[in-house]
Amino acid sequence: QFDLVAIQEIRDKSGTAIVQLENMMDATGVDYNYIIGPRLGRTSSKVQYAYMYRADKIQPGKSYTADDPMDIFHREPFIAEFKTKEGNFDFILIQIHTDPETATEEINALPLAIKSASETFENENDFILLGDLNADCNYYNPSHQIAFTMALSYPSKILIGDGTDTTVSKTDCAYD
Repeated sequence: QFDLVAIQEIRDKSGTAIVQLENMMDATGVDYNYIIGPRLGRTSSKVQYAYMYRADKIQPGKSYTADDPMDIFHREPFIAEFKTKEGNFDFILIQIHTDPETATEEINALPLAIKSASETFENENDFILLGDLNADCNYYNPSHQIAFTMALSYPSKILIGDGTDTTVSKTDCAYD
């Protein structure tokens, strides 16, 4: 029921979990493919990002893990180019899972990752930042969104408001 989805916190060292998921999706009668990034993290617990997409609807392009020369991100953003096979829509996804303890620093550094992506994909105008930003409650002050939005060099829009509960837990936070 989806054309493209971002997947986070893949902890499978063997690399078989994503293959099994793709096989399960293919078993629905629709051909899915995936792009997976490298194992990331500062601790012994490394994770990966992936994008899974319908092969008949979405065409992937270049993908890479963002550079982090100042070592701000615990898990650097995973950036990928996509376009629809029908119609005329191409776009860049920038997926991130910030560390709750350093969410403010990581979120404040995201304009640098977006700027890097805009330089890599210089003819692209559609950038979508998504993931688990830990951007609410005691991790990040939503009033910083104004500063974040102003740091971008082009018009932007935040689609998930401060009061939106994006969790299935007992908390009421706009993390994702």
